[in-house]
Amino acid sequence: HKPIHPPEKTEPVRAPEGEQKVTLDGTEPVETAAAPPDDLTGIPPKLADLMRANNVSREDLMAAVESRGYFPKGTPIENYPADFVDGCLIAAWDQVKQIIFEVRVPF
Repeated sequence: HKPIHPPEKTEPVRAPEGEQKVTLDGTEPVETAAAPPDDLTGIPPKLADLMRANNVSREDLMAAVESRGYFPKGTPIENYPADFVDGCLIAAWDQVKQIIFEVRVPF
């Protein structure tokens, strides 16, 4: 087993004084210690934790799954069956992560 390391503590980025940050729906954003790469709401918690720990976005994971032909392009992660999420994505996370890094668009 690999030792589990706690995520690094990062300070949230704060807007300069006087500058008001507002989200699209007009509410003030909630400051979080470590903002996830994107909104992982609706994704099974175990999978979301792996995604956050490896800085994998929803789009990265969907692209990897689509690249292997498991589901049609655009299928939301929330629609993946639980047995696929647990038995394929979580159980074989190292291989999934490798696919993600192969298909991820370079910046």
